[in-house]
Amino acid sequence: MATTSWQPAPTAAPKSKSGMVGAIAGVVAAIIAGVVFYSLTKGAPIPELPPTLLGEVRATSPEAQAIEQSFVEGFEETDSTGKAAVYGTGAIPSFVAIIGLDPGGSSFEEGYRQITEGAGSSGGTLNEAAEVDGKQGDWTIRCVPLNDAEVSVCVSGDGSAFLATVFIQEGDSTVSMTQTQGIIEELTSAET
Repeated sequence: MATTSWQPAPTAAPKSKSGMVGAIAGVVAAIIAGVVFYSLTKGAPIPELPPTLLGEVRATSPEAQAIEQSFVEGFEETDSTGKAAVYGTGAIPSFVAIIGLDPGGSSFEEGYRQITEGAGSSGGTLNEAAEVDGKQGDWTIRCVPLNDAEVSVCVSGDGSAFLATVFIQEGDSTVSMTQTQGIIEELTSAET
């Protein structure tokens, strides 16, 4: 299968912070549950998420650190393996990346459903009509925006690992797909 060439997605003008912080907190909290539930496995080491991804620096604010710590605690409580990082320098981060081991024995569809059900349970609803499927090398990707929030969730897997990305201030699943392809390209090229 040919590898899709990644090009940076055009960036939209920043949107109002009104209501965004609450929506982000709800989505992130709910997705933690879905990711941790899906990744109930312990195995090979997970690569570190880099200090810069898609040209965005890893956030170091107390809020970003609290989000990352929530994932760490969730993974530790379930004796599973995974890592999370928040990227972006503004008051509202650009995206959250969560990488973990695929638990094996479950399909991409099962993992996608578990992770996105967490996002949907945050009070928003998934806009399944705007769902987009794609590939990046051996990785299967599906992105879906949340209604009533400028947020998209993408779930990717290659059979041994998964990547969940939550794009904040980006409600266009096509743009989120392009960004996820770029993240996978950067992460997999760093491994070789």
